[in-house]
Amino acid sequence: MKRYLTTLALVLLAAAGFSTYYAFGSADHLPEYRLETLEGDANEAANLVLVGSYIGGKGSQPLNLTIHGSEYRSRKSLYESYITDAREWFYEREGMRELVEKYPAFMRGKAEIGSFYQDQDWLAYAKIPYNSATSDPEGTIEVEILNRSTGKVEDYSIALTPLSQQGMREHATIYDVQLQADGLHVMVNQYETDNRQSGASQYFDYIIDSASGQLIKRIAVEFVDAAGTKLSPLSSATIQNDYTAPNDYFVLSIVMQEQTGDTNSSSVPTSVPAELYVYSYKSGITQRLPDEMQKLDARRMGGRYISGGDLYFTNYNETLIAVSRYSLETGERRGDNWSLLSSQIGEGELQSFFMNGERLYVLLAKEDARTVVVMNAATGEPLYKGSVTAEGSEEERQIALSDMALNNMSIKE
Repeated sequence: MKRYLTTLALVLLAAAGFSTYYAFGSADHLPEYRLETLEGDANEAANLVLVGSYIGGKGSQPLNLTIHGSEYRSRKSLYESYITDAREWFYEREGMRELVEKYPAFMRGKAEIGSFYQDQDWLAYAKIPYNSATSDPEGTIEVEILNRSTGKVEDYSIALTPLSQQGMREHATIYDVQLQADGLHVMVNQYETDNRQSGASQYFDYIIDSASGQLIKRIAVEFVDAAGTKLSPLSSATIQNDYTAPNDYFVLSIVMQEQTGDTNSSSVPTSVPAELYVYSYKSGITQRLPDEMQKLDARRMGGRYISGGDLYFTNYNETLIAVSRYSLETGERRGDNWSLLSSQIGEGELQSFFMNGERLYVLLAKEDARTVVVMNAATGEPLYKGSVTAEGSEEERQIALSDMALNNMSIKE
């Protein structure tokens, strides 16, 4: 039996070798692309990745391209595909690859983006162990905190307080981790799984002493309208941009209903607009954002992004992009709203965009031409402009560009 197992292993290894050989052979004939700088500072696009596919020849080849060149998945070895780059979706989040390279022991087994926090002194991660046999949380928040200057790691386990005392099964999810002057804040959503339609769901801010690991207090995130009526969320979505950076605020888009005496009612209004609420980690107070922001959010055709203490709203169509910025501390508009026609920043229609920090990245397309523009999100000032090009003769470049599809962008450290 041992001899047969050895033979089988050799056959599989040979097959893997042949597949790798042919994959690399075909990949050698793929076009080479890159993002060429036309105007501005090339450093603004140094970590930008354009994601798409080469669709020429037979089949489709996943493709990433940068200012440095193109990268095809088929050119990766089996080791890279299944080991080093197995969590490429994770590494594409800004800063994650750098953290894995700097702190491999601390980062091992950690994959929930919203559970990280980092600043220049500390790196923290929180998780709630999950018991698949009972679909219940283990009843604890487990925290690891790394002192970046000493390399020392502290770990704590903090008991979750049940949402209710009725013996209902519950589940819990971590949405944010922030270190403040009064301790480490872990934002947790707890909800009953035995009676999910009852709306028994609540966000809690668990504040933990980062030195001793003791629970300082737990604050319930409550939603109250202008008349002082307590509201119960039917559904919610958190709004976040930079997942690991320090932030004083937690912003939610909430679909509400007024809390009545019958908390177990399963009736749901047919059409309920979402509203924005902001929770302050410093004050422990939740407030509804001003009407101006609510109205802007209701008619937006784009995303919402948090950068520092500001909330950005973006609106766009094929020819126009508009950005508004508001202070989460005061609820007031910060600076002037700005808008630009696509013709003012480049040729073509707006294909996609995203915001990272204080930068807005825009992809324009006109026939087979693709243009990337990086702008200051607060002012609309263009900081970089580049176009996708390919190697070879003019005819080869035209063919290569027509055989490429781009559908997304990301920042990669």
